Amino acid sequence: MSPSLPLLARPGETGIQGRKVVILAAKGVEAESLIKLHSKPFELGAVPRFVAPHIGPLTTSKGAVIDADASLENEPGFLFDALVLPDGEMGVKELAKDGHTLEFIKDQYRHCKTHQWS
Repeated sequence: MSPSLPLLARPGETGIQGRKVVILAAKGVEAESLIKLHSKPFELGAVPRFVAPHIGPLTTSKGAVIDADASLENEPGFLFDALVLPDGEMGVKELAKDGHTLEFIKDQYRHCKTHQWS
């Protein structure tokens, strides 16, 4: 393994700035945690995006509406630098019903996107 190959081995900033962070969403997710999960990476300079089974509005467990920026089909997991899975039993069940969710997560893993930023 060459130490010069990983992106984090290059000179300069190695934080979350400029990274694309996907936040999976579906009908019934917890709105509060999704909003926090979106705002914190944004504050740190990342580009968070909501990805769901379909593009457009999703109703959360408490009736709030979140707009999905992309669908699981049109933006595969390897296009993102990090993945966040949602809170909310109903939302997780909705995502688990869609076979694209598992492929999305597998793509993240297969492309070595698993990393923890502090």
